[in-house]
Amino acid sequence: MVAQFYPKFETLIPASLFIGFCASGLWTSQGNYVTKIAEEYAVLKNLRSEIVSQWFFGFFFLCFHSSQIWGNLISSIILSGFKTNSDTAQQLNNTDETLNFDHCGANFCPAAGGKELKTMNGNKTVVDMSEKKAEVLQMQILTGIFVGCSILAGLVIFLGLDSLKRYGENEAKIMKTKWNSLLIATVAHWKNPTQLLLIPLATWMGIQEGFISGEFTVSYVTCGWGVQQIGFVMTAFGIAAATSSLLIGRMTEYVGRPIMFLTAAICNISCFITMLNWEPNPNEPHVFFIVTAIWGFADGVWSPQIRSLYGTIFKDTREAAFSNTCLWGSVGFIIIYLNATFVCMTIKIYIYLLILAIAMVGYFTVEFQTRKQKESLCW
Repeated sequence: MVAQFYPKFETLIPASLFIGFCASGLWTSQGNYVTKIAEEYAVLKNLRSEIVSQWFFGFFFLCFHSSQIWGNLISSIILSGFKTNSDTAQQLNNTDETLNFDHCGANFCPAAGGKELKTMNGNKTVVDMSEKKAEVLQMQILTGIFVGCSILAGLVIFLGLDSLKRYGENEAKIMKTKWNSLLIATVAHWKNPTQLLLIPLATWMGIQEGFISGEFTVSYVTCGWGVQQIGFVMTAFGIAAATSSLLIGRMTEYVGRPIMFLTAAICNISCFITMLNWEPNPNEPHVFFIVTAIWGFADGVWSPQIRSLYGTIFKDTREAAFSNTCLWGSVGFIIIYLNATFVCMTIKIYIYLLILAIAMVGYFTVEFQTRKQKESLCW
């Protein structure tokens, strides 16, 4: 984050590599920690550990997704000095000109870059959205605030979080195991057929997170409404995702994880269908918020429930399992960012729909096998 004070190739690339390396260990530790304290709480209250794990992951992602709310509100307030596409449209109305947004949304192509908003006759360039840059001072203020939040978060964890020693874990042994053999254990975990079936699901988790923040914001919000509106639109995503994470953790106890996953998939498919048929423009701001809210609801299912699923199924190889979740989730992000450079939006949506379909087939196969094994044990 400090690299943002001097955003150059030579600072951003090493910083990206460093944060990716650290994030992998952080998410693996998070999954293992939440699962462990959920198990301890389940024993204490005489509850099923699988159900309590869903509650705990739901609450964790309530807090996690709330960062979308505060972070995007801060960004929007600081960057609100930009002129919007709506303002540009109003100026053109005063001169009998009309903006054409037919290159946005599903028609957005990286080759074109979404750089031009043209009049209906196609001859006049009105504004270059991709060249709009935040003022240096604004970006430094924004970066400073987020660096301060990161330091505060680190202090809260260091001072307030209980050690796993309290729950009978040998942390020194855990750290030695992580650094010496976690990579080998992660790769060896691919021999497990259940892990292989869940790879598309973990990949989809990364894709759906990357799509809403990296693709939708560029092809739809920035192109169709204005870059300064991203924070407000993504705030709606954060509210929906945070609320969904908490509620779904409780609802899953009564309706089951398969129903929740199917509901999330239907939400994503509905959003994709809308994106394929809707031309984003400043005159329909409610559509931006509705789409991101529905997507946020789905994310509130995927993020906590996939991690809870891994912690429940792979009890004996939990660290390797969570490491694989991070690995294949990162592959999903890689797919998003590679496609963002070369592939037009319509094609990308169809690719992601295919990956989602494969992920659901793999997941329901695992659910079927798991239930069959439980039934055989009962007999």
